[in-house]
Amino acid sequence: MGHNGIQFPLFEFNVYAHSNCLDPRNDERGEMERNQETTYPPHRILVALDGSDFSLRAAEYASQLAASTKAKVTLVHAVLVPPMASDEATLMVKKELSSKAEQFLKNTAKEVRSNSVDVDWKIVETDSSVVKAIIEYADSIHAGLIVTGTRGVSGYGKMVLGSVAAGVVGFAHCPVLAVR
Repeated sequence: MGHNGIQFPLFEFNVYAHSNCLDPRNDERGEMERNQETTYPPHRILVALDGSDFSLRAAEYASQLAASTKAKVTLVHAVLVPPMASDEATLMVKKELSSKAEQFLKNTAKEVRSNSVDVDWKIVETDSSVVKAIIEYADSIHAGLIVTGTRGVSGYGKMVLGSVAAGVVGFAHCPVLAVR
């Protein structure tokens, strides 16, 4: 184990930054200020889901981590609604996407719960940024860790990290674990 290494039954990782959480105030470069202390192991784990195989692997990994640390898991799916659509079109899109997301989240929660993990789920709506919606919700529930898949439903097989995962890694206020 390395500096501040933490070992769990199924895996090991090292923590190199004691204060890796960020304050939502931007500095002059547009980056976040680091000032909050991170709790290890995390008491609440947020899992960002989009329905992809990668996000399902992230949920499975988070479930195993939560089972070994007694953390609570919150599953979240961000629904991007069209910003310039008519009210009727927006309502129709929200209803369709939310219905599919709700069924997906319920099924995933059932799987996570099978590991004796306390789990809840939430659908968040945004008309601008999925990354911002995920991070703001993580902040609102005081998540100590965000777990996401490395790529989403769009795939882009050759990309190392999907755009949402990269955004969450780059701007989250707490540690982020990207799962392949």
